Amino acid sequence: MPFYDWQVVDGALPEGLSLHRYTGAITGTPVRAGASTFTVQLRDYDKLSTPVTAYTLIVTG
Repeated sequence: MPFYDWQVVDGALPEGLSLHRYTGAITGTPVRAGASTFTVQLRDYDKLSTPVTAYTLIVTG
């Protein structure tokens, strides 16, 4: 079974949310509306690859 390691490497998730290190799930309850920009790195230890992707998450209402 592959082993993945998710990590925010730049920016931040909205306050109240967190990224699960092993599943990549974003969970929690955001504190306020707004946009947050962050970059996530995914390490795949079986393939030794480390893709990095930037996201913008918009919390409404």
